[in-house]
Amino acid sequence: MNIVDDNGNNRFKNGIFVDNFVSHLFGQIDSPDYRIVVDRQEKSIRPMYTAHSFYYDYLAAESSNVQKTGNLITLPYTEALLLEQPAVTSYRNIELTSYRFVGTMTLQPDIDVWIEVDAGFYLDPKPKGLVIHIATDPHVLDYNRQRELADYFFCMQTPYMKEGDYFLPYAFEPGVHYEEESVEKVYDASLIGLHYPQRTEWINKLNTKGLHTYYDLGPIFDEYRHLLNQTKIGLNWSSKDDLVARVWELMGMGIPVVTNYVPDIGIFFEDGTHYLGFNDIDGAVDAVMEIYRNPEIGYHIAEKAKEAVKEHTYDHRIEKIFEISGLK
Repeated sequence: MNIVDDNGNNRFKNGIFVDNFVSHLFGQIDSPDYRIVVDRQEKSIRPMYTAHSFYYDYLAAESSNVQKTGNLITLPYTEALLLEQPAVTSYRNIELTSYRFVGTMTLQPDIDVWIEVDAGFYLDPKPKGLVIHIATDPHVLDYNRQRELADYFFCMQTPYMKEGDYFLPYAFEPGVHYEEESVEKVYDASLIGLHYPQRTEWINKLNTKGLHTYYDLGPIFDEYRHLLNQTKIGLNWSSKDDLVARVWELMGMGIPVVTNYVPDIGIFFEDGTHYLGFNDIDGAVDAVMEIYRNPEIGYHIAEKAKEAVKEHTYDHRIEKIFEISGLK
């Protein structure tokens, strides 16, 4: 927790520490022993986990007391007539609730989709069917095993691509990351993300210049969007040359972005047109102050960026996966 004085120095603190378990803000996230999941609804924590699912084959000769009908496997059953009235020329409900009974059921889709949710994705042997892997964090995770298993391997950061990889950058979701109308701008600059040292130093320097900042780790989805819609300037400082989702999301929400230069950003956006960039802490502060002192610059940058990201939604990314993998 950082509480700074007028000179930006971290103040001495004492008292009772209380964590309400709604974010990772007070956790020692840089420790290898920090392995928890925060449940924001229950306000509780639990150990990290991975969820696995497995393919299966129906072996009729080895199965008993079951019945296979199309794609369904159920207990054995028979069919019997429930209602019949052949003696009249029109129908009438003989029981007040019988109109609620239809008698047929359609499953859509008529198959189950089994998925693997596992950041490591260490499966052995290779699963049956088409295997598509998307490397979301190649700047911090080793995906060599996943490359061996995948029929199509998509990497989200070009500095970490290998031969045979397909480039698939992050994007934004219009149903989540959108501009909220008539929301008061209560923060001058905001950053929601891990508290790396350079980010913390940046926030502290902005605070000493009199800016009202928001700096947190936990908010997601609707709360994340609403908080950022209350800010005049969106901040990002990537740690390892990665073009993060935060940049796309801020642009989708119509918030001017100040971010450090990374290799992939020039593929999609132009400095001074879609964002303001920097290389060091002094440049980071100067870029924010330029927009802070000249709001019209931030407005024009945000408008051009919002237009530029229209073709970079997750629907577009899925279409690309389908096209390259032959599923389209």
